[in-house]
Amino acid sequence: MGPRSIAIRPTTRRLRSGDCTTVAEIDPSAIGARRTHSGKGMVIVGEHFASGNWQVQPGSEDEFITRWKAFLSESTRTAEGFGSAHLMRDADDPSHFLSFSDWADAASREAWKSSLEFERGLASCRELCSDFVGTYSSQVASI
Repeated sequence: MGPRSIAIRPTTRRLRSGDCTTVAEIDPSAIGARRTHSGKGMVIVGEHFASGNWQVQPGSEDEFITRWKAFLSESTRTAEGFGSAHLMRDADDPSHFLSFSDWADAASREAWKSSLEFERGLASCRELCSDFVGTYSSQVASI
């Protein structure tokens, strides 16, 4: 499979179940991924997730958003099983961001984490952060 083009759409819509604003979204339809949507909330394609809790150094927020978009665009370009990725900004703390991506299976997510593009992109984003916690999880319920 050859390189894929990833579309990034900046948005400012309010999420249904939280006080965050989506500031960047990697569009899975641009890479031919299956989209599912009930008309409510966010689009989820896979059942395996990677997430990040980012505390960005004040004044570096715009650069962080730019780097996060580049990180996800580059690192998922050839990644099998990638569904979508989202970056959300805390409404009460503009330097606090949450991100998550969904994956078709855990093996695809693990292969992505092992890639050089992942390592470089994560390092680039973390340079702008005073704190970062990443987690990897599997869905156990949804409504």
